[in-house]
Amino acid sequence: MNNTIIAPSSAPGRAAIAVIRLSGDKTFDIADSLIKEKEKFRRCPANNIRLYSLIEPVSGYIIDEVTAVKYSNPHSYTGEDMVEIFCHGGPVIVEKIISAALGSGAHYGQKGEFTRRAFLNGKIDVLKAEAINGLIDCRSDAGHRAALQNYLSGNKQKLEEWRKCAEELLMLLESSIEFPEEEDISEQKTKKRIWDILKELEYSVKKEINKRESIKQAEKGLIIPIIGPKNAGKSTLFNILLDSERSIVHHQGGTTRDFISEAILIDGIKVTIIDTAGIGEAREEIEKMGIERAWDIIDNSSIVIWITPGNERFENQERIIEEKISGKEAVIILSKADKGNDSTKTDYFRKKNKSIVSASLIEEKGRDNIKEYIRSAVKKNSEKITEFGLIQNERHEQIAKSILSIIETTKTRDNESEEVLSYHIREIEELIQAFTGKITSDDILNRIFETFCVGK
Repeated sequence: MNNTIIAPSSAPGRAAIAVIRLSGDKTFDIADSLIKEKEKFRRCPANNIRLYSLIEPVSGYIIDEVTAVKYSNPHSYTGEDMVEIFCHGGPVIVEKIISAALGSGAHYGQKGEFTRRAFLNGKIDVLKAEAINGLIDCRSDAGHRAALQNYLSGNKQKLEEWRKCAEELLMLLESSIEFPEEEDISEQKTKKRIWDILKELEYSVKKEINKRESIKQAEKGLIIPIIGPKNAGKSTLFNILLDSERSIVHHQGGTTRDFISEAILIDGIKVTIIDTAGIGEAREEIEKMGIERAWDIIDNSSIVIWITPGNERFENQERIIEEKISGKEAVIILSKADKGNDSTKTDYFRKKNKSIVSASLIEEKGRDNIKEYIRSAVKKNSEKITEFGLIQNERHEQIAKSILSIIETTKTRDNESEEVLSYHIREIEELIQAFTGKITSDDILNRIFETFCVGK
């Protein structure tokens, strides 16, 4: 905290613009030493952007023409004097500016050091600091919305509910300890209220843990295998969704013996598409292994794309597919529409109230229809996650699970004294406070901020 730090806040590599942050007590002096138009910089009011020439202080060599914004404490991201420099995004330029600042007395900022200073200077609490990192690291639309809700303090109310539960429990227990013989305090009534509050708190904590599991699943992304009989168009569809010739397509059936997978984004949702071996009678051992792997992938999938030739009758193996995917969301595609449709297959799906799309994979309109059909199914699946909870990382999970563990232990010890119960409730109270900022251990703070980017 005594050092003035500098670091790039934009990603490394070549770019149109790079952002460099400088923060600390000597920020303005160090920035002044790098700027050619010193008087202009000194007279510039805070929160105003100006154009400057940045120089190497010793030689006077111009490094770049930049824009810079000056922030005066405490009205900055870190709560300190701060300058943000926007230079051309060449790695050499960024390196030269940082090197010049280091020569003028700055220190290179560590991972998350700017946000850590914001926390230590009271600009944000730990929950918001972690939400900032969550926004940067999110890998799905659901993850983004969860992190944003925490960033905007949308889940503080939940913590307040937990805190009030702990507060009421302590009040009830301490009343029992202080006034054990008071006539108007019914021991039985008090105990019932204590157990009711514990159950209420237990339910709420479990619910938050379950929400986190849903978000983690969304972060991993949806696993969607393309399944169906041989030569139904699985590999063609795989290539269409990837917009590249990733999988071998041939008129001869059974060209995919193993599975091929690629991750793509569909409307901001991470999806792993898997081209599987054709389901059917295996003529060789390698084909049999490929089909067995296809069944395993189906078991672990979120949605299944079942593609079947619309111009052909059902094969026996396809009846097995239907049994295997029962209970799963299935996107059913009748391919080869250019060759006509077998009414038996169409009627069968309609009687089962299955949603289907009939299209030709070799026609542009058919491809577009299929893409839209799959996109709708993916979006519908992701929209199941409608609640975004308090728990956003492993630290939060450990706190919530510790609270749950104490509650469960307390519930099994009905005969514990009020003093012992009070001790356990105080433990819960301290864990709740740890969510937002009652953290006394440097080790915990280090673990939180070491997951951040340099420059954040």
